[in-house]
Amino acid sequence: MYGEAFDDDWTSLDREEAMFRAYALGVDAALGNDHPERVNRLAREASRALVQLAYDEGKSVAEDELRSGDGEAEAADRDGASAREIWEELVEERRNDPKAQQLVRVSESRNDVPAALSRPEFLDLHSRDADALRLPRFLLE
Repeated sequence: MYGEAFDDDWTSLDREEAMFRAYALGVDAALGNDHPERVNRLAREASRALVQLAYDEGKSVAEDELRSGDGEAEAADRDGASAREIWEELVEERRNDPKAQQLVRVSESRNDVPAALSRPEFLDLHSRDADALRLPRFLLE
């Protein structure tokens, strides 16, 4: 299905187009049509890690769609209507939706760190009252 929807005569692609094509190749691979040479060509054009990430995402989403439906009928008829419906839903609808291709701005604050890298809670002082700073009477005598 990828060959019907996308042409191979491109000379250069921007990163977003390469990632979307890799996503579509992943969907097509889950539907039984693997294209490793096309994935490698996209990886040479854009970042290999981003292309692989998009490919894996497309493949896993399509496999989830195949599993969520009527498993036996879809497995027996991957080239039929169910595969075409999954392709339409995951690739064609997103390809024609202008909002799907918009870049998302991610906050780049210094404070945005993963929880594993944040300050452990046990280092924070929980009680800052004056009682915590007073000595018991028996130590003063």
